[in-house]
Amino acid sequence: MEAGKPANTAGRVELVRRLGLNRPVVVGQSFGGMLAAELASFFPGLPEKLVLLDPIGLWREEAPVANWVATPPDQLPALLFKDPSSPAARAMLTLPDDEEAARAATAGMVWALGCTGKFAWPIPDRGLRNRLHRVTASTLIVWGEDDALVSASYAEDFAGLIADSKVAIISDSGHIPQVEQFERTAAAVDEFLG
Repeated sequence: MEAGKPANTAGRVELVRRLGLNRPVVVGQSFGGMLAAELASFFPGLPEKLVLLDPIGLWREEAPVANWVATPPDQLPALLFKDPSSPAARAMLTLPDDEEAARAATAGMVWALGCTGKFAWPIPDRGLRNRLHRVTASTLIVWGEDDALVSASYAEDFAGLIADSKVAIISDSGHIPQVEQFERTAAAVDEFLG
């Protein structure tokens, strides 16, 4: 195993091969965007194209990434959405009416936040910046213009490190543009994929 290589990267490649996918389009959002970028940096010939939606993984002192793990639950929606009261944001954040399903959803969210915090924090120590030059897949970097979790200024950092890349900034959107501005995000991705 290569130094600094995430332990499960080989498993992801094996999954792609077992599914019989030949040069798939790899898409990832936030932590998933970081994983997609890592996968493409360690296995450059694997993806045909790469779509990164507001990925975490880079760090600049003048634009620190918000610590979502330590953010109180009532403040988390404002990190994720430009307008946490929008119908799309409410639909994503509203717990199910069924008490058992609501408990399961809450536990799932706590688990997801804890896992991403464990694998991604502290971001400066992961070294993604040193590997992105290896990505050879044509890459679309999509970012919500008003992302409060990870500044949209990071879109240009990713683009500067990935040779064949293009940036699409989605206005009136926070960290999850595919929810908050679905039509605009889908149009940018569709245009990129051709």
